[in-house]
Amino acid sequence: MIRKFNLSEITKQTYDGVCKRADIPESSNLFPYRRYFEILDDITHPNITEMIKNVKDDKQLLVSIWVPGLSLISEASRSTRYDLDNYIKRLSNLEDECKQIIIEFTKYLPEKDSNRKSPYYRDRFGFHKENELWRLKRFMVNKVNFSYYTFVDIYGRGMKLQECASISAVHDGP
Repeated sequence: MIRKFNLSEITKQTYDGVCKRADIPESSNLFPYRRYFEILDDITHPNITEMIKNVKDDKQLLVSIWVPGLSLISEASRSTRYDLDNYIKRLSNLEDECKQIIIEFTKYLPEKDSNRKSPYYRDRFGFHKENELWRLKRFMVNKVNFSYYTFVDIYGRGMKLQECASISAVHDGP
């Protein structure tokens, strides 16, 4: 998985404008400590199989590969977690029908009370099919998972995100 992103901070209004042009649902106002960025990298994959192979790694648990309009998210999550190889084959056969894919990773946090289930935070990556390539169009990463990624600003410096609960980024390219 590519875990280093070159980003440029943008306003929420700019973010929502890019989302509208790209036919991506706009962000919610429920997260006052979220910051918004433009993805400066053009991250592409030639097909679904290569995309999934390139994003899957051992740093976080892959919990869902969802194709909006083709399946329910609950069905996609079950297939991803319990029958990944067959699910990838099925998605590959349906690749012509797919317009976008949302991939989710999670990290379980330790609980003080070991009898309770730990909370989890999902990071979402949205890929859109454009010109026969799967392009990363947006992502959302929660603060508890920032350590898994490197975020670099337009000057090549690491970003300071201490007062930020999550970041949302969108690619405004072709």
